[in-house]
Amino acid sequence: MLMLPKIVVQIVRNILIWLGLPMALVAIGDHWLAPLFPASEPLQMRWLGNGLMLLAFIWGLRSHLLLLQFSEPDGYLRLKPRRLIQIGYYARNRHPQWWSLQIWLLGALLTAGLPALVLLILVAACLLAGSLYLVFIDEGKLIRQFGARYIRYRGRTPFWGIKLHAPAAKEPTWVYQFAWLLGHILFRWNYRITADGLEHIPSYRSFIIVARHASYLDPFLFGIFIPFPVHFVTTADAYTHPLKQWFMDQLYTFPIRRHVQDLAALRKIIKLTAEGKTVGIFPEGERSMDGSPGEIVPETVRVLQRCKVSILPVEIEGAFEIWPRWSNARRKGKVHVRFKPVIPVSATADRDELTRMIRATIFPEKVTYHPVRTKRIAKGIEKLLWGCIACGTTDTIREIGPDAVKCQVCERTWRLESDYHLREADGARIALIEWMSRLQKQIEPAQESKAPSLSDGEVVYLHSTLEQYRGPDADTVNYQGAELILSDQAFIIRHDGREQERWRHGQITVCTVDSKDEFSLGISGKRHSFRLPSPEHPLKWHNYFKHITSGDT
Repeated sequence: MLMLPKIVVQIVRNILIWLGLPMALVAIGDHWLAPLFPASEPLQMRWLGNGLMLLAFIWGLRSHLLLLQFSEPDGYLRLKPRRLIQIGYYARNRHPQWWSLQIWLLGALLTAGLPALVLLILVAACLLAGSLYLVFIDEGKLIRQFGARYIRYRGRTPFWGIKLHAPAAKEPTWVYQFAWLLGHILFRWNYRITADGLEHIPSYRSFIIVARHASYLDPFLFGIFIPFPVHFVTTADAYTHPLKQWFMDQLYTFPIRRHVQDLAALRKIIKLTAEGKTVGIFPEGERSMDGSPGEIVPETVRVLQRCKVSILPVEIEGAFEIWPRWSNARRKGKVHVRFKPVIPVSATADRDELTRMIRATIFPEKVTYHPVRTKRIAKGIEKLLWGCIACGTTDTIREIGPDAVKCQVCERTWRLESDYHLREADGARIALIEWMSRLQKQIEPAQESKAPSLSDGEVVYLHSTLEQYRGPDADTVNYQGAELILSDQAFIIRHDGREQERWRHGQITVCTVDSKDEFSLGISGKRHSFRLPSPEHPLKWHNYFKHITSGDT
């Protein structure tokens, strides 16, 4: 909070420089210099002056944002940079902020309509004074601060002019800069984000960040502390519209398809790290439903080994609580980010050991929930609670108030408290994760009297009418009204008493919950989606499948 007055001072200083200095130069030119020279016609080039001022404003604003965003590892808006910026405009010129100010002053003087000789004298004086200060004072400070790194940077980056061929100048985009600024303003203060372990963030760019995935906001919650643009891997489902795809591209995210082995995305990760870029990966592959750690995708570990770069583990506390996956409403709470010691390249050789290290660093030893503030904390929780732990029925929990749920069969009620514990009327409390664990223990085959009969002793666990089936091909038959069955051996679609489709568990690579009424299977490298009728829970089918294939049955 102590930084706020300093930021205000910085804003006031910049306003005085960018507005006060042109006004002072115009006054000097009009009242002191003009009478000293023969009268001459003023330059009527306001259109050019306005254009130069607009160009200078954009140039200066983006250069200043670069310093704010990437010069300090703790994400605060510092007055003095603590890291050497070598991307964006700083890859083309060593002092883009100063040059933008010179162009701004030139535009202001042209707009003021001063005589040509007076304008030339003022511009020359500004260039001379600024150049002498930068060369003999400011650059000396930078050399003392950054040493050999700044000397190398000075050798390849011009003071006068612009370096045309500079690949690093392409980063970051306007969208990325303003998304960072808005995220900093909206999220840093709104969620009171704190961080420790900042000293573990590498000073070089080529490394991979791994973090647990609990909320849509995860990239913003810790990305504000990374002093480099981060290329995040995200699900291909986010690229459903051309405008949305353009926006995601501007944020340096790139898609990976969860239901297939997406070789193109894996090659993209390897290519980015080889080019010296920073990549962000969520090794679980999807957001947690109840805040508990998920399984680390084996393909992700193999990619980490192939990249042969350092790995920065990040643990985030409070992300699930402020925006749980089952709700479309954010809540107010606290978030704490921990940057763990870097996992060196030498420690990535053994796959099992690398997986263990990642789990030990990004997942907490015990899941605990932090209190949040919201007017309707139970909103959307029906998507999560697919069963009642009191009577053992499924698809019976309903929201009956802003903070209460009720089983439609046994009629017991629970109040969801601010720390995600469910309290029954008699005062007994149970954490959300414990509720879900109890449901896992209640998984058992369907009653024989209600289960459809299958041959060869195949055991039925779940069965339901199928609202819709979408296969990987556009001309796939829509099995609306057919029966979907989950047995101990396969997923089955049966229509008019005849088996239409059968996918054995060994063919299924992934099962994901897509929405409140839909889940998907990755089968032989292709996606198959199933929409269920209300009140069926996709999460119930997901959990049953995981339980059956885990060998615990």
